[in-house]
Amino acid sequence: MVNLFINDIQVEVPQKTTILQACDTVGIDIPRFCFHERLLVAGNCRMCLVEIEKSPKPVPGCTIQVMEGMKVYTKTPLVKKAQEAVLEFLLINHPLDCPICDQGGECDLQDQSLNFGSDSSRFYIKKRGVEDKNLGPIVKTVMTRCIHCTRCVRFVTEVAGVPDLGTTGRGKKTEIGTYISKVVQTELSGNVVDLCPVGALTSKPYAFKARPWELKSTDSIDILDSLGSNIVINNKGNNIVRVLPRLNENLNEEWITDKARYSFDGVKRQRLNSPLLKVNGSFIEVTWEDAFNEILSLVKKNPSVISFLLGQLNDLETISQVQKFQYSFKNSVNIFTEKKLDSVNSNYDSISTFQASNMDFDTLKPDLILLVCSDIKSNLPLLNVKLRNYVLQTGCKVGIIGRVGEVNFPYTYLGLDESAFFSIVEGTHYFTQDLINSSNPLVLVGEDCLSNDLNCVQNILSNINSSVIFNVLNSQIAFSGLYDNGINSVSSINELTSSNILFRLGDSFNIDSKPGFFQIYIGHHGFDELKHVDLILPSLTFMEKDSSYMNFNGLVQKSNSVSSDFINARSEADIIKNLIYFLSKECTNDFFSGNTGSYISLSESHHVQDLSLNCVNTNKFNFSCTKPSVEEYYLNNVISRSSKIMQECQVNNVKKTNF
Repeated sequence: MVNLFINDIQVEVPQKTTILQACDTVGIDIPRFCFHERLLVAGNCRMCLVEIEKSPKPVPGCTIQVMEGMKVYTKTPLVKKAQEAVLEFLLINHPLDCPICDQGGECDLQDQSLNFGSDSSRFYIKKRGVEDKNLGPIVKTVMTRCIHCTRCVRFVTEVAGVPDLGTTGRGKKTEIGTYISKVVQTELSGNVVDLCPVGALTSKPYAFKARPWELKSTDSIDILDSLGSNIVINNKGNNIVRVLPRLNENLNEEWITDKARYSFDGVKRQRLNSPLLKVNGSFIEVTWEDAFNEILSLVKKNPSVISFLLGQLNDLETISQVQKFQYSFKNSVNIFTEKKLDSVNSNYDSISTFQASNMDFDTLKPDLILLVCSDIKSNLPLLNVKLRNYVLQTGCKVGIIGRVGEVNFPYTYLGLDESAFFSIVEGTHYFTQDLINSSNPLVLVGEDCLSNDLNCVQNILSNINSSVIFNVLNSQIAFSGLYDNGINSVSSINELTSSNILFRLGDSFNIDSKPGFFQIYIGHHGFDELKHVDLILPSLTFMEKDSSYMNFNGLVQKSNSVSSDFINARSEADIIKNLIYFLSKECTNDFFSGNTGSYISLSESHHVQDLSLNCVNTNKFNFSCTKPSVEEYYLNNVISRSSKIMQECQVNNVKKTNF
């Protein structure tokens, strides 16, 4: 620890702490533009100038480390004069367009000019102009406002791992851009909007929509990937106009993906708002009572087999109500999901969650990482950020089996398919010795492997190295809850031919016509395949209901509702709950037991007994590694597919791939 004095206040901080950080620990406000806690220090803006005893001139607090007995002053006339001069220089070329700038009201330059700036400027020269850059469909640029703090450059290079941005020119000709005309190709590009302290980088979809004081904020989570990033939803009236990240050190830190940030416009497009019943080949709008009566007549006519097919956006409450329906109905009720879960027939916790808290690589401290058919950059971009930082900082060796997408850290390619894995297991691969010598190996298995017996895979790897940590990375948040509740899988809709009534919930298989097979769709978005469905019940999106989701790490989080225009829609859990009550009341216990009032605990897991440890059947063992994990990253769920912004992002993504 180091003892120093800040404004004659004694402070004790760890070694290698900067003056700026030391001031923050005691609540002394030091203005800054370029400094950010998660980025490397640049020292560009000079706004954090402080006075040190015996120093002939002010020094930048973000670059100078504390020393024993140092005396720092932050409010002297010298410091005040220096801060006013810095702001005066920054405003030489900055346009006075605050009334039309989307950063107005939450702009660091506005706030610091008020608190630390002068009341006048001595410059009357013509302001320079800079051509705007095209960074893609989600980031709007007004580069004349740029103050060259380089936060965006450092984020894209250090965090996203895509060195597309940089500075060109010198002096008054300095510009930030992409060197050549191109779009910044990263799933995290929207974060530069939050980082920019002025209005140089703002959100295109949010442009001229609202001011910060007009917005209502709701804390929630994102469910469009399996991480469950914490977000803040800003709505103006009943319209969602913006989604921002919410700080969570254990999950998403302060970043979110572009899909989480900009899919919100898909919430209102292609929406279902009233129950629809197919009559003579055409849909007609009916009431909820008429829809439930139609289901009642079907159950009374032929109640033999009812099936539920759950999709990738279902919450834990819905899973619980569907299981309650199964337990209450006297006849056969089957529950399936679209993913291949043949391997998840043992304790889910042992193969699905990080065996350390908060999925922190620094806590796990692996010295070797094996990625098996896991396109982690596309499936979980924010987990990839943590993995990349850990690999670059520690030099940890990474081996990859399967299709190699975009990998932005050093790795060793081991092979394309399951033969590479077997050669490692049999000891004929050079990577085997690395696995044996590793003291704390980590194996991350992608969802392409879920058709295999992962329990056997885990035990084989444990025989090679007993300290191996084994984890499954699924791409959709709903599947963790489905796995944990023991839901069976079905690989094709043709396997459900024995069913008389099929309830489809969420975003699941392509819907095909099937004569004599009554299909009921419970969902929030319409699409072309619904023409084959017989009854449609409208539901709410995750932004419009209070619901719970389990992320791939086994963490259960709650999403909170915002105002909605779709007053006739209901949550899936409420629909199933009311359907149970309606059928049990009208059927007079012919088909329903009296146990309709009991609820399943969300924390209760329905695991099957562990399998005996058999040797892996190589004839059935297939990683399907040649198929991309996420064929269309921006359009892999029904909300994103309805989003105009995501469609534009996918067009850019396809152009990049084709090039």
